[in-house]
Amino acid sequence: MTTLLEALNSKHYAHEKTASEHECFSAGSDLNSDDIYCYSILRENLSSVSFNASWDEKQCLLTLHYSPPGLISCTNGIRLKQWLAQAEDMRLKCHATNLSGRSRHIHLSVPYTEVIDPIYYIHDEITLDLSEQLSTAKLELPLQITVCYLKPETAFQHPNPQVMHQALKWICFQIFQIRQYHQQGSPISLLELYCGYGAHTVPLCKSKLCDKVVAVEIDDRLAQACQANCMANQCDDIVTVVRADAAAVVSRRSTKGRKNALRRKPTTISQKETSIRFEDTQEATLGLFEDGIFDIVLVDPPRQGLSVEVCDFLKANESFHHVLYISCGQEALIRDLKLLNDSFDVKEIEILDLFPRTDAVETLVHLHRQQS
Repeated sequence: MTTLLEALNSKHYAHEKTASEHECFSAGSDLNSDDIYCYSILRENLSSVSFNASWDEKQCLLTLHYSPPGLISCTNGIRLKQWLAQAEDMRLKCHATNLSGRSRHIHLSVPYTEVIDPIYYIHDEITLDLSEQLSTAKLELPLQITVCYLKPETAFQHPNPQVMHQALKWICFQIFQIRQYHQQGSPISLLELYCGYGAHTVPLCKSKLCDKVVAVEIDDRLAQACQANCMANQCDDIVTVVRADAAAVVSRRSTKGRKNALRRKPTTISQKETSIRFEDTQEATLGLFEDGIFDIVLVDPPRQGLSVEVCDFLKANESFHHVLYISCGQEALIRDLKLLNDSFDVKEIEILDLFPRTDAVETLVHLHRQQS
């Protein structure tokens, strides 16, 4: 970030410019001024910058965001060449894997591509050592697993690998404890709402803690990445990825409700195609949510927390006894726990420091249904 700011604010003084540099910066620049910014084209209408790095910091995707009129003047001709030249120079200075410029309906990037709006992916890997948590396991479970992830650059990703690692170990241990007291030999089924790119889905399957998973995600990019990650980690045979709004999926299912509850039809990702695509399987998807199919519900909602529909579903559906709630929004979590208070008790809770020296934390809660 420091390198980027220094470069964006660096100036090219008039007496230092060569004839070629005068030509390069002529379009849109005031040549009567004593100096101009070295990256004047990149700076025009620039509103913010975002960074997206892999956990091992070997990949960094840099995105420049532009406010109206945005990049409209840089879509062709000499202005496009100037933007690409300055962007590539900036990318090399910052040691970035990719540098993109985004404004409404326009996406430019270096290295240059002819694709109108490509999605770049970060490749990541995490190794979980579960030997401490599962040392007393009588079940045949792997004590160390390595998970590879494909994460879309334009969608949400967990920003802190240390917290992610701790959270995964905690979730695995909670499910391991549930499994120990589960009916002998009976498979464990999990409903995961807001599954993202499969950050929790894949480890829970590779660790053999869950035998059947239905993972729900509304974001197309994340749902496709989740399916791709399940396939890459050889656990797609026990995971069904559903692209849908969690609130719509868990709404009451009556004959009339099936027609009206899902404004956007949920779809599963076909595992038969090499290039992932979505298929319209509304009735089949609804059939996955019949009472009695799930033992555990895992929710990892955005900062605003759970919807009223999801809270009502968790309270009303007595077929499962355990809810694992992953929260990055403290106020929303408190609100939701109050809503669930008459149906669930807090069994375990863990608080992780998401961003040191700030009040941002990730809270992990294991809720157990109250006995009637």
